[in-house]
Amino acid sequence: MQKIGNFTIAAYDGAYLTACAEYELGIREFIETYTARVADKCHDYHHLPKDMREWYPEGCARLILSIEQDKYRHLTKDTVIGSLASCVRPSKSKRYTLLGEAFSYNERNFSPPVVDECFKRLGIDKIWQKLSREVCMQHELGTRNHMTTEQRAKSKLSELIQRRNDIIHRGRSYYTPSESEVRGCATFFKVLVNNLAEIMEHQIAAI
Repeated sequence: MQKIGNFTIAAYDGAYLTACAEYELGIREFIETYTARVADKCHDYHHLPKDMREWYPEGCARLILSIEQDKYRHLTKDTVIGSLASCVRPSKSKRYTLLGEAFSYNERNFSPPVVDECFKRLGIDKIWQKLSREVCMQHELGTRNHMTTEQRAKSKLSELIQRRNDIIHRGRSYYTPSESEVRGCATFFKVLVNNLAEIMEHQIAAI
C-alpha cells in the first residue's frame, strides 16, 4: 500500500465491491422474505405455487451439499431434512416449514440468467420483461421501449457483475473504477432492487 501514490484506488475498489455485495445480499433477503410471506399465506404446502413446490426438494438437496459454506453456517443437515419432511408428510398439529435459502441458493453471482432462474423458482416468470415495464427502470436506462429496456437492463447488470469479478480476479490490464462508475453502479442497483421489490409485492397480492 505504501508504494501506491493514490490511495483512492483502494477506496473506489472497496466501494464498488461493497455496492455489489449489498446488491447480492439484498436479492437473497428479498427471496427469503418472499418465501416466508408466501408460506404464511398458504397454510397448506400443496397450496403453494406449483413452481415453488417443484423446486423445493431440489433446493433442499443443493443446500445439504453446500451446507459447509459460510452463508449456510446457521443451518444443519437435520434442519434441512426436517423442513423437507414437514412438507412431504405434514402433521395435523404442526405446520410445514420452508427454508428461504433453498430458493435463494446460487452458485454464481446474481447475473441476469441467475436472477431469472431464482425468480422462476418462486413462480415469477419473465422477470426481465416485467422489469422492462417499470417506469423507473426505463428512466434509468433512457428508453421507453420495453424490448430495449430489457436488453439494456440485462447488459448493464452483466457489465457490473463482470467489473466486480475483474476487481477481485484482476489481471495485468486491470484499471480501477472511477468515482462516477461507483455512483452509477449504486444507482442502477437501487433502481433494480426497488423494482424487484414492487414486482414481488404484486405477486404476493395475487396469490
